[in-house]
Amino acid sequence: MGDFLQSVSEFIAKNELIDTQDKVVVGLSGGPDSVALLHCLNELGYDCIAVHIDHSLRGCESDGDAEFARTFCHDRDIPFKMFKFDCKRYAKEEALGVEEAARNKRYEVFAAVADGFIAQGKNVCIAVAQNQNDQVETLIMRLIRGTGIEGLCGIDVKRKSRTGASIVRPILNKSREDIMAFLEEENIPYRLDSSNSEPDYFRNRVRLALARIDESKPFGDEIDSKFIEKSILRLCENAKADALFLKELTDAAYEKAAIEDSNASCSAVKGEIVLSSKEVSGFDKPIRYRIIKKAFEDIGLKADIEKVHLLAADRMILKGVGNKVCEFPNGYRMKMNRGLLRFIAPEESFK
Repeated sequence: MGDFLQSVSEFIAKNELIDTQDKVVVGLSGGPDSVALLHCLNELGYDCIAVHIDHSLRGCESDGDAEFARTFCHDRDIPFKMFKFDCKRYAKEEALGVEEAARNKRYEVFAAVADGFIAQGKNVCIAVAQNQNDQVETLIMRLIRGTGIEGLCGIDVKRKSRTGASIVRPILNKSREDIMAFLEEENIPYRLDSSNSEPDYFRNRVRLALARIDESKPFGDEIDSKFIEKSILRLCENAKADALFLKELTDAAYEKAAIEDSNASCSAVKGEIVLSSKEVSGFDKPIRYRIIKKAFEDIGLKADIEKVHLLAADRMILKGVGNKVCEFPNGYRMKMNRGLLRFIAPEESFK
């Protein structure tokens, strides 16, 4: 077993990413990262199925990617599924940017494939090919947009999908340079996406800006792109330690504020969480915000909560009077009455 393959195997074991009995749904674009990932998982003996998604964005080039992915899997006896959709139309229908629409649809398809195996009683995980450079780019994007401690933790090496399957990233600790060297050394073919060099998307602009640092050297000879990448990855590790501490404080505060309300049949399963407004108001603002987010996460709202929602809810909690309702995205609500905070999911989300 070569050094690269051994390193991937050790990273999987260290982070408990994939069990030997898992069915592994692998996202395969045909690019270097996804090809390296699928090759490694297949060589390590995991039971893989490759899933290729054609976003209909690059015409003949997209068709070539699909054919490459199909042939790559056929030559290695790896099961293969392909899906095609009109990304621009989907983005317009959902009022999303093309980047976000493509990402959302990819994970929706991966989850649907995983769900099919779960229905057969199999343990399933979804493996995607983000690498260390993707991590750096994501952190820079979040810093530019404005983020908190949790955002500085970067891309999770493992998390749950909305339908319950684990999403794992077995090459997140590998640089793009290492991946390319591995593919060249093993003579493994791959495709290159011409759109990656175009400044149409935010991530591409960040990537190109990092590359230009090595040319223009605005910070002097010592601070090049690799220096910046290492510093940002250090920031990520530091943030993870702080975020873990804040999570422990939040969990303890949340438990203290929780109220059993059996008469009202209130539970996360039934789409409602009840907390004491007096208890919640007694904590510091960073903990209050996290309690609000945790309550909504427990009843299904795991994204789309913005600062404006937290500010409005927090003001209501601190005033502590009246029968008030605070609206959150997607039909979720926080209602305050008689000293109780009720976090309520829309009926259709828990039927």
